[in-house]
Amino acid sequence: MAGALDAMIPVGLGLTVQELANLGAFGVVRESVKVFGGARPALVWIQFALVLPFTLFINADQYLQHKIIDKLCPDVPPPPSPPIVRLAYAGPLGHVQKWMATDLHKWLDMDLHQWLGLLSIVGLVLLSFFVGLVVLAAIYHAVGCIVQGRNVGFCEAMKGVPRLWRRLFVTSFVNMLLVLSSVAVFIIFVIIFKLAVPSKHDLLPIIVAVVGAVFLIPIFIIYLMFQVANGVTCFEEDYGVAAFRRAKHIMHGKWCSAVLLFILLAIPTTLLGALLGSPIAIATGFSWKLLVLVVVYVIFTSYLTELICICWAVFFFSCAATFDLRAPHDETLAASYHALPEDGIAAP
Repeated sequence: MAGALDAMIPVGLGLTVQELANLGAFGVVRESVKVFGGARPALVWIQFALVLPFTLFINADQYLQHKIIDKLCPDVPPPPSPPIVRLAYAGPLGHVQKWMATDLHKWLDMDLHQWLGLLSIVGLVLLSFFVGLVVLAAIYHAVGCIVQGRNVGFCEAMKGVPRLWRRLFVTSFVNMLLVLSSVAVFIIFVIIFKLAVPSKHDLLPIIVAVVGAVFLIPIFIIYLMFQVANGVTCFEEDYGVAAFRRAKHIMHGKWCSAVLLFILLAIPTTLLGALLGSPIAIATGFSWKLLVLVVVYVIFTSYLTELICICWAVFFFSCAATFDLRAPHDETLAASYHALPEDGIAAP
C-alpha cells in the first residue's frame, strides 16, 4: 500500500476507519455480534460445518481423556463434588492432579496397554489442536473478507485455510514456547524457594500462591498478544515471532481495551461452565437429562467459540486502524482491512 488510509474510507463493517479505530471493548463486541447475527453465509456455514462438530469433538475428547486417565490412575480419589470445582477438574487441572497424586514407580511399571492409553491422550490433544487451527483459519478469513466488504460463501472462505493453517501453526508454536518458558521459570523458582525455605514454614503456601499469581501476569500478556498475533498472521505478511512483535507494536494504546475485552468474553464462558459444567467430561452414565445438557452445552459453547474468534479478529482490525491513523507517515504500513488478498493472506 502506498501510504496510510484516509480516515473516512469506509470498511465492510459499515464503519469509517476512524470509527473502527475508536472501537473499545464494548464496541468490538457490539460489532462482532452484528457480524455474527447478520446471516453472513460463510459464518453460518462455518458454525454448522466446523465449529459445532469441533465443539462436540472437544467434549468427547475430554470424556475419552478422563476415561483413559481413570484407568491409568485408578487409585486416585475423584475430584470434589461442588459444580464449579468439578468444572475445574474436568479439564487439564484434573489430569495434572491425578498424575501428581500417582507414585512414580506406577508410571515406570505401566504395561503396553497403559502406554498406548497415554499415547492416545497425546494424539487426541494434537488432533484437537490441528482441527482447532482449521476452525480459526476459516473464521478469520471469513471475517477478513467481510471487513473488506466481500460477503463470501463457505467455499470461498475455505480457500485461504491451507496457507493460513501453516502460518497459524507457526504462530501457535511460538505462543506455546513462550507460555512453557514462563511456566518453566515459575517451576524453577518454586523449587529453589522450597530448598531455601523450611518446608514447615507457615508462610510458604501463601508465598508460593502469591508468586504463582505474579507469574500468571506474563502468561496473560502473552495470551492477549497471541490473539492479535493471530490477526497479524492471517491478514499481514508477518507470522511466528514477527507476528508477536507486530502485535505488540499495534496494540500500543489498546491494552486496556484488550483486558476489558478478555473480561467481557470470559463472563459468558464462565457462567456457562458454572451452570452446566462439562456434561460429557464428567458424565458417569447415560440419561435423557444428560443428553439435553450435552445438546444445550455444545450449542451454546460453539456459538461462544465463534463469537470470541470474531471479536478478536475485529479487535485486531481496530488495533491496525488505530496504528494507521497514528502513523500516517509510515509508507510500509500494512493496512490489512483495505488490501486483503483473495486467498486471505499475503504470500509468504
